[in-house]
Amino acid sequence: MVELKILEKFTSKCKKKITLNSQGDQTVDYIVQYFNKFIELLNQYPSSKLTFLEVPVYSIKGYNKSTDDNLNQEYKTLDKELERQIFVLNGHIRHLNTQLNTSSPNFSIHLKVSSKRRTRSRAETVHYFNYSLYSDGIHPKQNLALVWLREISERIKTDCWS
Repeated sequence: MVELKILEKFTSKCKKKITLNSQGDQTVDYIVQYFNKFIELLNQYPSSKLTFLEVPVYSIKGYNKSTDDNLNQEYKTLDKELERQIFVLNGHIRHLNTQLNTSSPNFSIHLKVSSKRRTRSRAETVHYFNYSLYSDGIHPKQNLALVWLREISERIKTDCWS
């Protein structure tokens, strides 16, 4: 439930397409403040354990393509900015989790692909995200969802029974 609200802060849906809500780190700062309120609230309950889950990257272009929207080059730029914002947020989440003596699975790692390209003078490695593992740019297909569920289950076992 909270994750859905976080995604709504990064992007918004208008009719059948989504777009990025803001450039820069205003959204990230808002979410981190929200997380700090959770920490304050749960400090009243010392037996509770709080872990913030990292946010996986997702694709504005992929979602809009799945709704048969006319795609333009702007979506690729929006995807890059969204990736950057999620990367910054996940850095804050790692920091908060370190303070809470816990950690989160890195969901985006399952989407990351490295490919070597050879130019005339040298070979270079290009990194990108494989959004084809999503059914629509946002929602994971069954295999990816099962991998993520397994990672969350392992984290629960570690936090609750260790």
